[in-house]
Amino acid sequence: MVHLIKILLSLFIFIIWLFFARQYYICEVRGLCKDTNVLVDTSEINQIPYTLQLKTVDGTILIDNMPQFRYNYASNGAIFVEKHNLFLSQIANYLNENPQTELRITGHCTEEEYISTQENELYQDLAKSRAVAIQDKLRSEFQVDKDRIIVISKISKQEEIEEYLSFDLLGYKPPIPPSIDTFAAPDTALLNQLKNSIKDIVYTDKSANFDYDSENFNPSPAFNIYIDSLTQYFEKYPNDYLIIIGHTDSKGNAAYNKRLGRSRAQAVKRYMQEQGLDINIEIDSKGEEEPLFEDRNEDGSFNEENMAKNRRVNLKIISENQ
Repeated sequence: MVHLIKILLSLFIFIIWLFFARQYYICEVRGLCKDTNVLVDTSEINQIPYTLQLKTVDGTILIDNMPQFRYNYASNGAIFVEKHNLFLSQIANYLNENPQTELRITGHCTEEEYISTQENELYQDLAKSRAVAIQDKLRSEFQVDKDRIIVISKISKQEEIEEYLSFDLLGYKPPIPPSIDTFAAPDTALLNQLKNSIKDIVYTDKSANFDYDSENFNPSPAFNIYIDSLTQYFEKYPNDYLIIIGHTDSKGNAAYNKRLGRSRAQAVKRYMQEQGLDINIEIDSKGEEEPLFEDRNEDGSFNEENMAKNRRVNLKIISENQ
């Protein structure tokens, strides 16, 4: 019995020691027990330079004109202003949208600050502790994976520091804009129709990108030229209206295709209204009833190219001026 009590007492003492050892590591070694969100004095706001940036390793600026982080002497608690949270949220968005990237945060402090904290045993590395505090904030408040954030330190021999924290996005590759050739064929097809008249336009699968069994409408850039033309037309003839008729290929059930054609016409209408076209628009569907081309081969198999051409919308202006 006495032996059991000694074991329990030893276990209790070990747990107490473990708790204080952990507190020592977090507070004294890493310097994270102090409040890292120090509220800025109103008089200091105008003195904070708006030169903070998020850059890539090749120097491309992704975020600009943000307030620099500021610190009291030998402290790892950043003086926060509201735009710091905006800056960190924008960084989190870049990381979420580009999963191949990592963030490098470099903490800075003066040599005098570093020596002072070493002598007082406040921080093992003050500059790194400043970066770690921001790393923890990104993890806890913005749900950024801690493993995607690299923290390093830099000791400055200068008496004053312009930038206490610097941020670099590693592994970032800017999106490649589509080449002109990507849109050449559909743009040409539509633009050729617009040269003749805007009153009766056929927009086919290649231009509208209606996939098989899909109502998603992804027009080429030239479609906005058509919308501009409609805007000018209806300014002159406000009593006219536009009707959008959806068409499908013949694959599938006829009743279903009728509904699908209507959904496609509705998607085009919605897109045009989102672009600011404020006119009277009606929709209709012919389904598979009016194919432009026979979409079956002689052996009864489907002709994919002709099927694509039959998946289309017809846009007609109804007017007494026709």
